[in-house]
Amino acid sequence: MQELLQKAAVFYFHDSVPSLDAVRTWVTSVWRNKQRLRVVNTRFLEGRIFVTIFETQEDRDAALATTFPTIRGNTCILLPWTPKVEQPNYTPTVLPTWIELPGFPSWQSSFFQRWVSRLGPILKIPPTSCQLQYNSARACILWDTTKPQPQHITLKSGDRVYQQRILASLTESQPAIGRFATWNIDGLADLHRKYKLRSFI
Repeated sequence: MQELLQKAAVFYFHDSVPSLDAVRTWVTSVWRNKQRLRVVNTRFLEGRIFVTIFETQEDRDAALATTFPTIRGNTCILLPWTPKVEQPNYTPTVLPTWIELPGFPSWQSSFFQRWVSRLGPILKIPPTSCQLQYNSARACILWDTTKPQPQHITLKSGDRVYQQRILASLTESQPAIGRFATWNIDGLADLHRKYKLRSFI
């Protein structure tokens, strides 16, 4: 059994959990039919975890290259098999996390992406088309939960200093306050003036 599990990919759903049929349908559509990967079986393990076993480790590795899959509106991350997965209440150390910066409705794309990437790999940045529709800048990143989480950032522009709260959440719609850290970014113009009417992405 352990030899088979070395060829397994783990789905971890961090918000809502789809049905086993929905996961199997996605595996067939994406991995079997589109990527031509040789799948042996997909099964529900427990809680938020599903496991797909492949014929070869090469196929498993190709499947793990699929980034941030969404199944019936439920987002998840893919992990290689580890015995820790079988532990009660297992949670990965790296999770997709929504970062929100309230009070800055529009950001220049290059600056916002450069700053957010310091927290972790960027998975998604929602486009903004009108600042009147949004009162914050937001992005989804892969956040390492073993590291200190920032509560605010410090933005510097000449003699001006802006302190900005960071909200973090595992779900897109309900942010919760992060824990701790401070980041310093130099060389910015007056943020409220320069980025007031600009959208990012």
